[in-house]
Amino acid sequence: MTSRHLDCDNWEDAKQSIMLKYDKNGDGKLDGSKVGDFVDEYMSTLHKQQSLADVKNTQSKVINITVILIILLSVSNLGTAFLAANLAKDIHIIDGRMVSNDGTKSAITTRRSVKA
Repeated sequence: MTSRHLDCDNWEDAKQSIMLKYDKNGDGKLDGSKVGDFVDEYMSTLHKQQSLADVKNTQSKVINITVILIILLSVSNLGTAFLAANLAKDIHIIDGRMVSNDGTKSAITTRRSVKA
């Protein structure tokens, strides 16, 4: 695709406006200084495009690192929640009986408190 289709519908008007921009003294001719101005602006445009590409790459890296960090923290939080729930258990139900979690598997009994 040519730049004629990208810039504007009327290529001749666009070309004329660019020529008038660089023809500062209005003589209708391009000399060395006018071509130099054109090259300077072109190089400046290329530099700006490269800078924007660098910024885009940097932002992309930051976003990727942030996403990885969020996923890592989410998994860590989920693991911590399961671990805390598992450690908080004081009793187990085995064969319909409550037993202690100390490894002895002794049944837990309840007694009435006696008030004096």
